[in-house]
Amino acid sequence: MTPPTLRPWPALCVLGLIAGCGWNHLPQQDTRYLDDALWAPADAISTEDGLYVRLPHAGALVRINQGVDPTLVNVGEGRVTRIAAAPDDQTVLAFIERYRCTTEDPREARRIEVIEDCGEGDLEIETEISLVRGNELGIGQPIDGAYNAVAFSDDSRFAIAYLDFTQEITLEGVVNLNGVVVLDLQDNSSTIVTVGFAPDRVLFNYDEGGGVTSAVVLSKNQVASVDLLSEPHAV
Repeated sequence: MTPPTLRPWPALCVLGLIAGCGWNHLPQQDTRYLDDALWAPADAISTEDGLYVRLPHAGALVRINQGVDPTLVNVGEGRVTRIAAAPDDQTVLAFIERYRCTTEDPREARRIEVIEDCGEGDLEIETEISLVRGNELGIGQPIDGAYNAVAFSDDSRFAIAYLDFTQEITLEGVVNLNGVVVLDLQDNSSTIVTVGFAPDRVLFNYDEGGGVTSAVVLSKNQVASVDLLSEPHAV
């Protein structure tokens, strides 16, 4: 039996951003207490394509353009946990969590629709990182859910995801503390590269024309140079 794919709770009305959401259109006229904020203005990203705002409680992403109604970015049955912008003011990366319930009970599987329906121990979470183009996502690249920081090359060709221990971080299960994920934003591919224990800073090298050639990753016990133009990426 194929495990059911779960979706977060449906997006709520957020400060009138979603068309048709007035006070008299709320699901219930009572008091609700939420664990997460409705929106994250501090995380908003401005690009040539519009303003992207994350909705933490709904796990959604909204694109806002002047003079038109705000629109939800189509992330499918997933939850946006963070977003990041490249230097070109055009490229946005979204971290998306996907959920599956592994219950083997057919009766349980039939009633499961949202995350909260899945029993304890049956929930599987997979994380991917995707390019955002207008209101759509590109093909997602799998990534460890613990990675919480992204460094972009100046030409926006490459991004490197790593663990930043100065930020809030949750480590569960097996986590690769010696690697970074190299994302080729041009080819939409990802590669895990071993660089040393707990990498915490990324610098880039460029050729005379301004094209990126390599990345220098600083970790607790070594400095690694990653050749971004080789395949696979040599260290």
